Amino acid sequence: MGARTEIGSSAESPIRWDDWEQASPMTGPTRTRLAVMTPAPARAPTAPRPAPAPAPAPVPAPAARRRRARRRGRRLEVMAAALVAVAYLVGAYRYTLTLLLRGVATEPTLAWLVVVLPLAALLAAYHARPGSQEPAIHDRQLDYLVGVPLLVAALAVVVLLPRQLSTLFWTYRIDVLALPLHAAGLVALLFGTRALWRLRSVIGLLAVAWPAPWLLLTDAWAERAPSSGALTVATALCFPVVAGVLLTLSAGRRRGKAAWLIAGTAVAIGAATFGGGAFLAERPVAVETLVLPVVAVTAVLMLLALPVFRLRLSAPSLTAGAPAVAGGSPAVRSLALPLIIVTLASVTVAQADWRLGRYASVAGPLGEPLTTAFVTEPPVLPGWAAVPDEGASGPPEQERSTFRYEPTAQPPAGLTPPAGAAPLLRVVVISATTQPSGRAERPVDPSISILSGGRTVELGHGVMADVVSYLDRDTGAVAFTATWSLPVRDTRGSRFERIALSGEAPDGRHAHTAPIQDFVERAAREILRAQVARAGTGPTSPGVPA
Repeated sequence: MGARTEIGSSAESPIRWDDWEQASPMTGPTRTRLAVMTPAPARAPTAPRPAPAPAPAPVPAPAARRRRARRRGRRLEVMAAALVAVAYLVGAYRYTLTLLLRGVATEPTLAWLVVVLPLAALLAAYHARPGSQEPAIHDRQLDYLVGVPLLVAALAVVVLLPRQLSTLFWTYRIDVLALPLHAAGLVALLFGTRALWRLRSVIGLLAVAWPAPWLLLTDAWAERAPSSGALTVATALCFPVVAGVLLTLSAGRRRGKAAWLIAGTAVAIGAATFGGGAFLAERPVAVETLVLPVVAVTAVLMLLALPVFRLRLSAPSLTAGAPAVAGGSPAVRSLALPLIIVTLASVTVAQADWRLGRYASVAGPLGEPLTTAFVTEPPVLPGWAAVPDEGASGPPEQERSTFRYEPTAQPPAGLTPPAGAAPLLRVVVISATTQPSGRAERPVDPSISILSGGRTVELGHGVMADVVSYLDRDTGAVAFTATWSLPVRDTRGSRFERIALSGEAPDGRHAHTAPIQDFVERAAREILRAQVARAGTGPTSPGVPA
């Protein structure tokens, strides 16, 4: 019999080696080794592994939390600064904006100017975030160097220019030019120079609201063109403004934008000329009321035609991850000092802007004259009568008239000539179609010289007069003259008159006495007051601030 011996095995496939011994009568005992593979024993079933537990959310570090809170705070700070800027701008120029909107409502040719402010707000919202291609301006000192002079310029316009320009200031509505200057200063100080560069189109659009150049263009065209021509020129002025804003919101090549603008203007002019003319032939309505509808329809059609010119409306290009901080720049850290500066400037401008209501007695909301011409009917003063002076003459190139004011009864106490003054007032009126100088004339006669001059006094209603004293070396007489300019209207239309009121002192010993000069100034104020009262636009008229 054989004996079995296990030689080796493995865990996966156990192998058993058996040795067999067998005795044979012929060969003797022999030994045989056999390898027998046996299957491994079956493993016990294992339980399924449990699903891993979710990892806990990472807790932000204190520095990250502070950074996020600071970013949220600066966004709120920018939003508050934007609200402050709008409130300051509207509050500082409340009277200017109110009269401007009232004026364009009474002048239908300029009714389209009401869309300027909404378009400016749209552009400001479009450019609110920093762009990817802006200049890298991060200098806070530059913000002050740009913003403070702009605010000073706006202050100079509304505070200093009214005294220098007299009624010319309101005739051409120079106050409207201070609005974009003030807005630019607010943006530079509160948001930075980088934001001012980004909003330059908004500042330029605010300057478009200045009505003086549009009035000159429309008035010049209205004198030559029929009613349909007025509609055409108003449309030709309005559509490029609206189209310029739409082009700012679009993307494409410059040549495509130029072609789109030219084509749109041509379509608008054609619609106003032919379509407006056909409409007016059937319905007698005010032609200027069709300006905005024609421009709106043309703008919609041209927006649909943007793909033809390879243009498209686009969203603003934002800087990746750029925080909405003031000016889009880390340079703006604190708004305390800028807020103090803009507050002082805005309060000063608001006071000066409200005082512009004194012009409401002599000119309308758009600067149109309200007083009648002096030569048509000279105002009558209590105790004085105006008599034409036929013997007086002047340079032939000037259209002038001379009147004498002579006392007819006992004048009031304020209009009684002082001792040494002649009982006579002479008024020289020089008419012109353009604005004459408000300064006194240089004497033509070589025997007359200027004793003193350069004193500027306010006669009321925003009218400034230049007071000069003359000496006649032949007779020794002294004359005090107050000269001022005033916009007037008559049958020939609107024009300007330069009025020079003179009071004489035959005795040269009274040349330097103040009562004569005061008498001339009081008489000039009374003549202006009587002229304004005759036109029915005195201080008690509605719309004039106290």
